Amino acid sequence: MIENAPKYINQRLSSVNKYTWSVFFPGNSLNEHLRKKKTKTERTKELSRLREIINEASYVVFVFLLNKFFIEGTKSAQKAVDTFKELNVNEFFIGSKNFSGRNENVMRGKNLSIKLMEFIKKNHKLYQLVNEANYVSDIISQYREFINEK
Repeated sequence: MIENAPKYINQRLSSVNKYTWSVFFPGNSLNEHLRKKKTKTERTKELSRLREIINEASYVVFVFLLNKFFIEGTKSAQKAVDTFKELNVNEFFIGSKNFSGRNENVMRGKNLSIKLMEFIKKNHKLYQLVNEANYVSDIISQYREFINEK
């Protein structure tokens, strides 16, 4: 997982990693896959190879989901503000945060998404996978070819 990251982020990433493993190897299929290797050394090497691929895929899925979360958060905040405006309520508060029009609190998710995408742009492959995917399955399918590599 990510060293020095808050516990809740590592928990989320761990959940994504478990999900990713289960998509590539549902049920007992990992054991079946590894049994195709003749020696224990080959099985260990294959498991290491798979772990590297699936961990990378998990990170990409995590970044994709995080970006979607940011975008959807802004859409929800905008809808809430617009709905309240229709009821002649120009602003509302959640805790100490003021939501009105398209202020910073309403747009926070979109702004975080922009910053995240600018940051990952340094890694062209990651940026492309996250930016072009519509669903997690789009990312998974890109990595499946590496899993099935002989």
